[in-house]
Amino acid sequence: MKTVKLTGVALLMLLNTYLYAGVSPKQFCFEDNRVSDEQFVESNVITVEGIEKPALVQIRGIGEYSINGKTMGRKSAIVKNGDRVQVRHKSFDRDGSRVSTILMIGDVYDIFTTVTNKGGKPEASYRVGSPHCQ
Repeated sequence: MKTVKLTGVALLMLLNTYLYAGVSPKQFCFEDNRVSDEQFVESNVITVEGIEKPALVQIRGIGEYSINGKTMGRKSAIVKNGDRVQVRHKSFDRDGSRVSTILMIGDVYDIFTTVTNKGGKPEASYRVGSPHCQ
């Protein structure tokens, strides 16, 4: 009988592979926004697709999210294929300010960003966009 000795890093990689196996959804993309003052801003609704088993959904940054229209606030929850998820946050009333909320499902994420544009800077300085969704 052979004995296999795992280092801490190897064990962590094995555990990570087990935890996320089948819970990597298809990449989702939020459409970022520009606003002219302080207000609540909702993202587009994304539909969870491509997971083999229910996946953990979490939020980071400023804001909250909903699943199938039910507000979840900031607490983690579980989603499955077909669930519709939306993010919401409040913008700032200062020209050029950015508010970002990160939604993670399994090991896939996207960033929903709102920039306040009061017209005080050239339009190019208000560019937003997620790294995955250019």
